[in-house]
Amino acid sequence: MRALTTSFWLARAGNDAAEYEDAFAPRKDGRHSARRLRLAMADGASESMLSGRWADVLTTTWAKSERASMADVLHAAMTEFEKVLAAYLDERGRQDRPVQWFEEPGLARGAFATLLGLQFTTRRTSTGSWTATSLGDTCMFQVRGDELLTSFPLKSAADFGSSPKLVPSRADDVDMVVSHMEEREGEWRSGDLFVLATDALSAWFLSEVEAGRSPWQQLQGFSERGQAAFGQWVSGLRTEGRLRNDDVTMVRVEVL
Repeated sequence: MRALTTSFWLARAGNDAAEYEDAFAPRKDGRHSARRLRLAMADGASESMLSGRWADVLTTTWAKSERASMADVLHAAMTEFEKVLAAYLDERGRQDRPVQWFEEPGLARGAFATLLGLQFTTRRTSTGSWTATSLGDTCMFQVRGDELLTSFPLKSAADFGSSPKLVPSRADDVDMVVSHMEEREGEWRSGDLFVLATDALSAWFLSEVEAGRSPWQQLQGFSERGQAAFGQWVSGLRTEGRLRNDDVTMVRVEVL
């Protein structure tokens, strides 16, 4: 498979980049040529501590675990996150900022995030299959020509709520977490476009589709115009009330 990936992100208005809690992997944009390509995106739940770091561990672990089962991926991610947590606590100690009593319950509960994993597999030079796995409201869209073929896991702007399903960084029964995940399979062809997006942008995308418009066309030019143009566009939608004020992340995958 040959593909070009481009990524864009922006923290919610009022926050700086250090407070951004989405994550995606791989982080490096550019051309890919391989029989198998894996991408992941996650949205850390702002109500939980260190959710952005958990989202980053989840996406990185999923993207590099080519042949592992989802249970194995989650076990590996949880083990890695314990190291991240230990490093965080050590850093707090060295900075003379010990964990406060009111932070302890949050640390005990662990962190939470959505997860979307997408794998492309090549059959021939210009065709192949894809498999997507999801828990939560981070979405994937497949566009062919000027037609939306797939919207996964949510299919309507009305499906988005305030309490999506989340992957925990601590779980007594990982198999139970896996059992709640959704899966979808499909076919890709050269010329297809895939868009991965966290919830605020996904909800906007589907509302545009429902209004009879083609949102993928609006997202096309940012590959040339860059991150600053994407940020200005997102800010404009927020000002107009058409996009909820939240961290926004998008990855475009153009199948070549």
